[in-house]
Parts: sequence; structure tokens; C-alpha cells
Amino acid sequence: MSRTVFFLRHGEAGNGLTDRHRPLTERGRKQVEVIVDQQKNSLGGIPRIYCSPYWRAQSTASIVLDSLEIESPVETVHWLAPGTDLQLFIDRIEPLQDRVLLVGHNPLLTNAINSLAGYVSGRKFLDTGMMAAIEYEVAATGCGELLWIRGGD
Repeated sequence: MSRTVFFLRHGEAGNGLTDRHRPLTERGRKQVEVIVDQQKNSLGGIPRIYCSPYWRAQSTASIVLDSLEIESPVETVHWLAPGTDLQLFIDRIEPLQDRVLLVGHNPLLTNAINSLAGYVSGRKFLDTGMMAAIEYEVAATGCGELLWIRGGD
């Protein structure tokens, strides 16, 4: 069964007491609003959103829900937090439903895109407020197809 995973890197973040508590800047909020608006057709009816526990990712997921006017549950997962091992991430996405949105951070999201699509590390880069879609049957290195990567200023 083919699955599509949408990767959304949080919008630009400002300073916070700790990295975990950094809020989105106004520019970051706008980045997310723009990319979600551009990808409304792709994201319509998304059954589930998985999100890092960090504030900037949580805020990004909230903008997605508001912009799409959907009631998909947002599941906060630690395997989308900064510092997560790439193989652990790939193991966690293997059993996911057929269409999901992941909201997280770099370098994890960029590394996952390159790995799943079989690209050399660093070939593709997901900047703040950017989104990518990968289709795969098995979540493993080189077993996915990068459908698109969009956004950025």
C-alpha cells in the first residue's frame, strides 16, 4: 500500500527562554499560512497530524488546523523533536496511515527526505516554512519518491 507523508518544517522562530519554548515570529506565522494555503488541495482531508512537542512546531500545527478548517487530531510525539535519530524516525513512520502530516525540525526532516528518496545527504533542504511530500510503500532508505518540495521566501 502506497503512503504519502507531508513534511512541514515549522516557520521562522524567535528567541525563547529555552530552545523548546521558542515562539514563531510574525514572519514565521506568515510562512506557514502561505505554504498551507498553497497546498490546501494536497492536505485536504488529512486524517492525522503528528507534531514535535516544541512550541514553534505546536504553533505551526495550530495554524494548519485553523487554515484548513479541519478537525484532524494532532498527536504530539517526541520522535519529531530536535536531536531524534534518523533511524528511529524512519521506524516510527513505517506503520503510519496512508496520508499524514509531520510537523518538525531540521536537520531531522531534511535528512529524512534525502534518505527516504535515496538522495545524497544535503541534496534537498527544507527551510523554515517549507513543505515536502514523499510517497513510499516501505519506509526505508531509497524506497520513497519525492513528489514535491515547496515554500520558502
